[in-house]
Amino acid sequence: MQGSQEQATRDNTPFQRRVLMIGGAEFTDSVVFRYTRHLRQRQEDLRFSAIGIGAAGGSSGGRQVAERLEEAFERSDPFPRLELRSGGLTDKLRIVSDLIFAPRVTPLEISLKGRVRERLNWGYAARRLTRFWRGYDLYHWHCFDPYRLGAVRFLPADARLIISLWGSDLYRTAGVSAYKRQLDACRRATVLTVGSLEMRETFLAKFGWEWESKIRIVNYGSELATVSSARPLKDRFRLEHNIPAERICVCVGNSASVGNQHLRVLAALARMSPEKLARLVVVVPMTYGATPAYLEQVRRAAQAHPATVVLLERFLTDAESAALRWSTDVLVHVPVSDQFSASMCESIYAGSVLITGAWLPYSRLRLAGIPYHELEDIACLPERLDEILDNIESERQKAIAAAPKMWDLMAWESVIPRWIRLYREILDKKENGDIECRQ
Repeated sequence: MQGSQEQATRDNTPFQRRVLMIGGAEFTDSVVFRYTRHLRQRQEDLRFSAIGIGAAGGSSGGRQVAERLEEAFERSDPFPRLELRSGGLTDKLRIVSDLIFAPRVTPLEISLKGRVRERLNWGYAARRLTRFWRGYDLYHWHCFDPYRLGAVRFLPADARLIISLWGSDLYRTAGVSAYKRQLDACRRATVLTVGSLEMRETFLAKFGWEWESKIRIVNYGSELATVSSARPLKDRFRLEHNIPAERICVCVGNSASVGNQHLRVLAALARMSPEKLARLVVVVPMTYGATPAYLEQVRRAAQAHPATVVLLERFLTDAESAALRWSTDVLVHVPVSDQFSASMCESIYAGSVLITGAWLPYSRLRLAGIPYHELEDIACLPERLDEILDNIESERQKAIAAAPKMWDLMAWESVIPRWIRLYREILDKKENGDIECRQ
């Protein structure tokens, strides 16, 4: 790489550094694609490839962006499947020897057969990964999910590595084996990124304060420019989806994930007075992430509900999703866990009044001065929504006034420069120097 840089300097051409984006879970696909596309537009001296993102990673989310992968990546490859291969006798003997004589690093409940299988899987993956790993100046691993993190040890010895935590990969993982992989990845990482103060504190409480110097707080963005352009589509969207213009639209969640707690929210709303319910139309987006059984449960709850409930089951385009934000007067967003929902931020930007769970890590909203309402328990929803309905015009005005703050917080135009500074900090540091700059 040094020779390439010197040649570029002599030729007066910009030296291009190569970055490999590594997917960690299906839910990261769409955001990583958009994030990389924006990076590429702003930094012509960075070239991006991908492994395990989009259709190349085999995820359903990726299939929706497959045709546009070239907008972000020069090359996109699938992550090797971690499936058993027989291997040679030498491999088997080596693995068995490791298992017998090496210190135990996996939980006791895993059988010897299971441990042999895992070693064979990773041995096979390592042989395939070698041809993908080489030749990059920076590796950005998106997601802290332990399933694929074992592959971190196969990176080049001198690799500079960012590992970005997304939320559930921290909050919903447990077990000795999972923690072992995550800790090994922490030791290997140059920098760990989280999206909020609360997430940093959770990580440090879980894994120890010795990692504090590696952590940076920097978030991903949202397509607020697309939301802005969709404002004229509001009336048509309401008409097409039978959302009466005179009703206050209360949107519940952002997907069909059971973690959005739709059934509990609908049950709580059913306790409101008939007079208040007559002013509402409840919209429930079930456009992705649905299982047939859960979708049927929500359908039955909607049919039996005393309020008018509209289920959105057809996949929405980006423009339609943006129009939904403008159509939403009140957003009830109470997932079991969340890092910082982009769809929630889009709704706030479009003037929605937010009701959310006090258990969620949303200090960024408070610090930015963006108004919202918190619930300690979903059972408190009827009373809180009653108060909002009694003061709906003033609540709307406060929400509308917060739009510029949300833009500064979440628009890609605001977010990407923070990531570029972090990339520069890592790429430009001396080989054996410390990273001192903080986000």
